[in-house]
Amino acid sequence: MHAAKAILRSVLPRLLIAEDDAQLRGVLSRTLQEEGFDVRAVATGAELLELSSSTPPDALIVDIGLPDIDGYALMTRLQEMDRARGRPLIPSVALTGFVGEEERERATSAGYQIHISKPVEPDLLVRTVADIIFRRN
Repeated sequence: MHAAKAILRSVLPRLLIAEDDAQLRGVLSRTLQEEGFDVRAVATGAELLELSSSTPPDALIVDIGLPDIDGYALMTRLQEMDRARGRPLIPSVALTGFVGEEERERATSAGYQIHISKPVEPDLLVRTVADIIFRRN
């Protein structure tokens, strides 16, 4: 893990987190910042769309149960936006309280690279995000 940390710190991958629970949003942000990510965190899908449009992140972490738009519809809008701009799709993690194989399949079918259920294990999240970023590059 030390080698991955050194690499992350040298490139500061940009993450955008959309999570409506303020406490969890703060924990996720701090955890990922401590691991070398440049993190921006928002509470709604509308904010995520706005920020990812102006400054595309290297990866997204999206709560499927956002108050203004569910994470599946949000992924559709993100994909449409990226295609219209001729950009590659942003690697994304679906973060949800919904567990089970059906939910995993739904998330990956929607365009997420991986589905992680809450409560999230910080080390798993760090490894997962680093993996999807480096697989893209």
